Amino acid sequence: MAIEDKIDGVDIDLDDLLNIQSRLGGLSLRYLRRLNTISNGSRQTRHRGPGMEYEESRAYVVGDDARTMDWRVMARTGEAHTKVFSEEKEPGLTLLVDLSSSMFYGTDFAFKSWAAIQLSAHVAWLAHFDGNKLGALIASPERIIQIRPVKTRYGLLNLFHQLVEANQQSLPITHRASQLNDLLSETQYSLMPGSAVVLISDFLGINVQTAELLRNLSRYQRISAYWVYDRSEVESWIPGPYPVVVDNQNMIVDTRELSSFNWLSKQQQINRSQITRLMSELNIELHSLRCNLDVTDQLLVSLKQ
Repeated sequence: MAIEDKIDGVDIDLDDLLNIQSRLGGLSLRYLRRLNTISNGSRQTRHRGPGMEYEESRAYVVGDDARTMDWRVMARTGEAHTKVFSEEKEPGLTLLVDLSSSMFYGTDFAFKSWAAIQLSAHVAWLAHFDGNKLGALIASPERIIQIRPVKTRYGLLNLFHQLVEANQQSLPITHRASQLNDLLSETQYSLMPGSAVVLISDFLGINVQTAELLRNLSRYQRISAYWVYDRSEVESWIPGPYPVVVDNQNMIVDTRELSSFNWLSKQQQINRSQITRLMSELNIELHSLRCNLDVTDQLLVSLKQ
């Protein structure tokens, strides 16, 4: 994508996600523990044994077990390296990112999709700082992308690449049904029990199936949810006619008319109530993120409360 063609708040590239690292200033996922989003008991070891898997190789440090020396890397680089292993059954953290067509909307500053991708990258960097495994499932209007949980920087870059690609492939916008239920359904067959999950969505179009899928998922996983919304979904609209889509039907809502104004306010309230009630019933901690405001500032405020 040429720089001159990039639209701020809509388009996103790899550099945007890499630059988030400096904005977070070395924060750790210990700030996310109150959100129930990391796995307990995560640790590394210098000794290989049953139930251990290879993660990566790093420079040798005095005191490392000679049995874990990585001779191949040493032969290639001329410097001593040690293999690092972690518990094979460590579940780690998984991002569930809903990029359904309804997410590609925003009245000013940014689309909800842009904010969701930014938020995903923020959480990914925090997980990386803390040495946690990180995986993801990304639902776009076209397909669901699964990324296997890993700890390496390569895995982090792969996640960012997939987020950028999913955003690019979803533009220009075409209205399609929500992919949230498909995302949750796929997740049930992809995660180890006890995994920590961060679900990011606008939750538009949730229904009985959504509730059942979340209920089943919450029995075995620890879930935190972020509701990404635009200000038009919670605030009154400036009086005037607006084209909207309701139950997959195009219609005009004229907020200059009292009946339309009241109808819109009621729909906003119903939407908020459905989301908050469902998460409360399932004991899923819910956080909100407004796409019209800075993502970093909102996330840091939520972590420090």
